[in-house]
Amino acid sequence: MPSTEIVLSACNDSDVVEELKCMIQDKPDVKLTVYEKCASDAYDNIKLDNVGRETHTFAHHFSENYDSVADTTICVAGNWKKHKARRRLVERHFVEDVLSNETGFKCNNNGKLAKHAEWKIGRYQGRDLDLANPRGLKKWSDAHIKEVNFSDYDACFGGSMIVSADNIRHNPRQLYSNIAAELAVNEPEAGHYMERLWQVAFT
Repeated sequence: MPSTEIVLSACNDSDVVEELKCMIQDKPDVKLTVYEKCASDAYDNIKLDNVGRETHTFAHHFSENYDSVADTTICVAGNWKKHKARRRLVERHFVEDVLSNETGFKCNNNGKLAKHAEWKIGRYQGRDLDLANPRGLKKWSDAHIKEVNFSDYDACFGGSMIVSADNIRHNPRQLYSNIAAELAVNEPEAGHYMERLWQVAFT
């Protein structure tokens, strides 16, 4: 039976951890891995520095587990009370085969396209961001992922996505290590880029 792993990027999210455990309690082929980026010891977890938000967590997981990733990895961030779309993606995985498409990749894009190639963002929700190097969506993609025509790709919002092992290993391990390193700051501009580049990386 194909294996499935839920990778949760958590910050004191006991309620989300318990809800996920309930979802998978009768599914022995589903594993839950929790990366804790705050302080909680209320559940089993792997401690990570609180940098780079969920995009850093996912890139770190792909890099560290490159040779042993599950057949299907469901990546999801915590704080489900504020972001209900994250719960819906996980629930949907268990009622329909979301990987029945040819790409082996699915995310909550809400029908929104990636920004134009020159797009950049210096502030978010009133906070200054740690600026990317290089700045600009296409320049950063060219430097860290690959060259791409952004009119062909959707953004991947909501802190959640599903990706197959084949799609993960379509890229070299070093790509994920490099992404994690670029995101290892408090408020990375590059994290906003990655929301618009996961589909680029995996398809």
